[in-house]
Amino acid sequence: MVIAIIGVLVGLLLPAVQAAREAARRMSCSNNFKQLGLSLHNYHAAYKQLPANGTGTDAGINGNGQRKSSDATNGGSLSAFSGLLPFFEAQSLWEQLSNPHMPESGESPTGITAAGTWQAFGPAPYIDLNSYDPWQTAIPSLRCPSDPGQSVIGVGQTNYSFCFGDAILRIGYEPT
Repeated sequence: MVIAIIGVLVGLLLPAVQAAREAARRMSCSNNFKQLGLSLHNYHAAYKQLPANGTGTDAGINGNGQRKSSDATNGGSLSAFSGLLPFFEAQSLWEQLSNPHMPESGESPTGITAAGTWQAFGPAPYIDLNSYDPWQTAIPSLRCPSDPGQSVIGVGQTNYSFCFGDAILRIGYEPT
């Protein structure tokens, strides 16, 4: 009889515990947003502008005024999160990203320089995705704890994004 009563009490208590855990995860997600907002303010205080999205290295400008890309550059495909790394306690990842990076033993990268390294800020995310360590690094403060999803390709993911504005399809086109 006592075991049945304990079983009923546990059955009643379990949903309450799960609800409390989910509330804690939502609060953690909210704190991630606050940290992201603070990092944006700190970036602005340091540079007098907000971080740009779609920046990075390229191989120059072609005759049409568009970025030329090569395997050794990232073709201007870096997220604004790259510039924010030092402002939300990811300084070590920033150091790894902003300096030339040597491939590890056994890796056969395609996007390397003549010196055998990836250039600072790395290749395009779709080149050497599984070799270039910064693209594989998961940053906990950029993931909502309520999201149980895992990357199927083994790269760092985020639940937050930057807006390009309302005309992404018109970027690079003539105004007409």
